[in-house]
Amino acid sequence: MLRRWRFVAALSVVVLAATHVGGAADRLQLRVLSSRPEMVTGGDALVRVELPAGLPPSDVKLAVNGTDATGRLKADASGRSLTGLVTGLTLGSNTLSASAPRRTSAKLTVVNHPITGPVFSGPQEQPFVCMTDKFKLQSGGTLGSPLDANCSVATRIDYVEIPDPETKAPMKVRIETGTINRGIYQIAMVEGAWNGRLIYTFGGGCEPGWFQQGNETGGVTDPVMLSRGYAVASNSLNVQGNNCGDVSTAETMAMTKEHFIEAYGVPAFTIGWGSSGGSTQQHAIAENYPGLLDGLMTGRSFVDGTFASSTSSGEGRLFERYFDKLAPGQYSDEQVMAVTGFPVPATIHNLSRVRAPRFSATEACPAELGKELRYDAATNPKGARCDLWDHSVNVYGRDQKTGFARRPLDNIGIQYGLGALNAGKITVAQFLDINEKIGGFDIDGTMVGERMVADPAAIRAAYRTGRLNEAQGGLGGLPIIDYRTYYDDLPGGDVHMRFQTFTTDARLMKARGTTDNRVMLTQDRQYDSSAKR
Repeated sequence: MLRRWRFVAALSVVVLAATHVGGAADRLQLRVLSSRPEMVTGGDALVRVELPAGLPPSDVKLAVNGTDATGRLKADASGRSLTGLVTGLTLGSNTLSASAPRRTSAKLTVVNHPITGPVFSGPQEQPFVCMTDKFKLQSGGTLGSPLDANCSVATRIDYVEIPDPETKAPMKVRIETGTINRGIYQIAMVEGAWNGRLIYTFGGGCEPGWFQQGNETGGVTDPVMLSRGYAVASNSLNVQGNNCGDVSTAETMAMTKEHFIEAYGVPAFTIGWGSSGGSTQQHAIAENYPGLLDGLMTGRSFVDGTFASSTSSGEGRLFERYFDKLAPGQYSDEQVMAVTGFPVPATIHNLSRVRAPRFSATEACPAELGKELRYDAATNPKGARCDLWDHSVNVYGRDQKTGFARRPLDNIGIQYGLGALNAGKITVAQFLDINEKIGGFDIDGTMVGERMVADPAAIRAAYRTGRLNEAQGGLGGLPIIDYRTYYDDLPGGDVHMRFQTFTTDARLMKARGTTDNRVMLTQDRQYDSSAKR
């Protein structure tokens, strides 16, 4: 475990947000360190003024919207730059300017957004269930009732003692808890022992990941992480079982990291950590939002959630209907495995019953979402639809005829069992029968006899926005350690099949011609370190 940390630390590529500059190299330069200048949140930003040679720091003045803010700046040890947290930014555009006598001033426009969001994810999902009263604090109790409709709470600091995993001595851990982007965030570190590095944790799941704040984060009290000096941060909307939209999870991580930088300073690097749905978030953020993560630790991974994970889950349900109801007893277990490619026949049932509900508009609603708020085709056609596509309607757009989200879901032209037929494991009659009857899902996620045809606009959106992760963006430029406990032969089946690891490798190879940035580790189940992730 500790060797993994050292490996990531050695290979991390630091790409910070400090590249957004106002001014020229031989003059004053003004940078935002905590975020992109057009994506500032919460009314404050950590900024830096870099000085040309020979300019005393005491000569520099900083103004925010014309109001002097020089007192916010502190010179670093070299005397070549000043850094400070500017506050009181108004919503929308703000002008920062740095000046000095007989020098050209540096100006920078920053755009400030509410701490409740959104920034770039689009209109926020409604209805939205607050869960602050169910969020259990490590020090005991809950956060209580929310302060407003955005599920906000007052920021608080708690201290708890956690045993050091090596010495067993108690570590005094400082935990900050608050709300950002309607999610509950936490930041933890051993008091006075931060090593200058950040681990950001991501939680798994997907269904029922919509319309709710969530009552847990990806975890911030791992004793190994803390004992090594790392700060650990997470947000309840970075748990896919609370929020399965990869644009809003990226936005939440960006906003939470921005706050971390403003409160504690710029980390030397930020490592992502998470398994299953926690891995899909890391892959999507690394690919589409470079600079937020500098290295990934992915467990039980999928290269993306919308396609790599969900497609096999939906097909599991179609296979279950065909083999159990339409052609019962007509295929041996060996033939079922040959047709599906799944390592054990029970995988079909596992995917259908545990994972495929994300295809349904009604099946995977969170318990906290009142039944009167949920979609029903007959009694509440405008209610909340609890499926993957409607949860990401800002990406895919709405079908003008139905008002529902467009779907990039398609199985037209797929020849199910072709490999099994060519290998002589099924007959021509069996091949024709399964392809005639496999069917698809209607817009509500109900299985029907017709196959699915994707909406062309949704397909374009999936490719153009990186929902289908092709590894053509930032993913190939980061060090990745991918660890997987071998679940393929579980008697009851499992969605975390090992071929998903090689799917990621194949996409990296196609896009970049190499997978040298990625190491794959596989372990026996008896040594499962990801069971709780």
